Amino acid sequence: MLHYGLLKGSFIPPPPIRELRDLSRRRTHLQGDRNRVINRIQRLLETANIKLGSVVSDITGKTASLILAEICRGNCEPEELVKLAQAILKNKRAELIGSLKGFYSEHFRWLLIEAVQDLAHLDRKL
Repeated sequence: MLHYGLLKGSFIPPPPIRELRDLSRRRTHLQGDRNRVINRIQRLLETANIKLGSVVSDITGKTASLILAEICRGNCEPEELVKLAQAILKNKRAELIGSLKGFYSEHFRWLLIEAVQDLAHLDRKL
């Protein structure tokens, strides 16, 4: 049928549209990767019995990011970490202290550092 011209050709969009589609797909994949890293951080915190996700609404929010960065630096004292609370979370000091009492090990900190660095890298790429 193709030989006799009985088949219609496929639609191939112009180059600018193809490039835009490629960029959209790339961004979608990066967002998926970012979500996987965030979920990995939450699971990691849960395995260390740190319930930060139950107090803060967004694990990537300002307060949670400050707390995670401080944990990565080696400060694991809940009373010190709660001082980093921002905005409404300042009113939830007792809940924050309770949620930050966990099992901090060097292995946990190393995994957390890796995950936080991965998240920062994906944020920059997005």
